[in-house]
Amino acid sequence: MEISEFILKTYGDERGAEAAFLEENKHIARTLNARKALLFRWKKQGYQVNLATGDIYLPTASVNTSKQSGINNAE
Repeated sequence: MEISEFILKTYGDERGAEAAFLEENKHIARTLNARKALLFRWKKQGYQVNLATGDIYLPTASVNTSKQSGINNAE
């Protein structure tokens, strides 16, 4: 799901929805201006959100959801 669609569905279309996203995700960048710049770039480039993990990635990147990949396999 694209990041703009994620924000719309999670925070609504009211004024301040993006600000609420940025406030809840302070780990994205140190300052508010840096978070705003990243969000602008992510929306412009069509970044995706993996709903299972919350990871944000380029739309051309492949997301491996298989547990058999060996990554994050704690067995």
